[in-house]
Amino acid sequence: MSLKRRPFLMFLGAAAGVSAVSTVGCQPFGFKRASSRKAISAKPQFKPIKSPMPYNAINVSTAQQPIDFAQYVLQDDIVLPEGFTYDVIAAWGDPVGDSRFGYNNDYLSFVPTGPDEGFLTVNFEYISSGTWKQTYQMVTGKTLPFDEVAQALEKRENQSVDAFSLADSDALKQQIQQISKEALIDQGLGVISIRR
Repeated sequence: MSLKRRPFLMFLGAAAGVSAVSTVGCQPFGFKRASSRKAISAKPQFKPIKSPMPYNAINVSTAQQPIDFAQYVLQDDIVLPEGFTYDVIAAWGDPVGDSRFGYNNDYLSFVPTGPDEGFLTVNFEYISSGTWKQTYQMVTGKTLPFDEVAQALEKRENQSVDAFSLADSDALKQQIQQISKEALIDQGLGVISIRR
C-alpha cells in the first residue's frame, strides 16, 4: 500500500481534530471538570473585546457587521478583556541559564512541579532573518559581521558559495560560522522555572 503525502496529512489532521474535540471537558492542571456541552455553550465571564473579525460572543447582527467592522485600529500589544492583565515573563535576548531567550516562539507549555510553580517550556521555531539582523545588536549588545559577509559575497559576482567547502582559514567562512552560531542560539527549546 502506498500513501501520498496530502491524503496522509489530511488523515493526521482529522485524527488530531477528533482527538481535540473528544477531550473537551478534560481536567488539565486541576481545573474543575465541565461537561463538554456546558463548556461549549457557556457565556464568557468577561466582556468580549472587539477584534477585526466578528465572532459569536460579541453579538453583532449580520446586517450590522459591515458597519461595525468597516474600520478598526491595530494595536502592537496584547489586548485583553477588561479586568485581565498580563506580565512579560521573558523576551528575546533575556538570559536563560547560560544562554538567552530565543526568537519566534510558536509553542508554550506549563509543566507544574508543585503548588503555584512549574516549568514553562518555549519552542523557538526559527529566526526572521531581516528583523533578527536589524535588531540583533540592540537586543544582545554584540555585533556580527553582516556587512562584511554581504560585501564578500558581492565580490564573488553571482558565484554560488558553499560555506562548508571553504577553507577553515577563510575569513568569509569564519564570519558565516559566527553568524550561524548566533542564529542557532535563538532557535530550539527554552525551559524557565516560574513561581507565583
